[in-house]
Amino acid sequence: MIFVTRRIIRSVGWLLTPFAAGAVSFLGAWAGARIGRLVESPRWALALLILGAAVGALAGAGAWVWGLRRAWHSALRLKRERLMRERAERRGSEADAGVE
Repeated sequence: MIFVTRRIIRSVGWLLTPFAAGAVSFLGAWAGARIGRLVESPRWALALLILGAAVGALAGAGAWVWGLRRAWHSALRLKRERLMRERAERRGSEADAGVE
């Protein structure tokens, strides 16, 4: 049950990736506009706004995807640990049955 829930959360996370990138690009554009108002030329101010949006979108999407992939690896690690524990328990019960 826990693995199904994680898969659903991970799937929803992948579907939300464009929205996360859009939100972070908006934040980057806002930062670029704040820096751009210090510049005299409107072209440079617009260039800073676009650069801030692009850097924000790339950094945000990269961090989002890295987090989702990391969640995938941690889920695999937990599954592997559970399988190893079950195998050890089976071996222990087989050894106990062989002793009797």
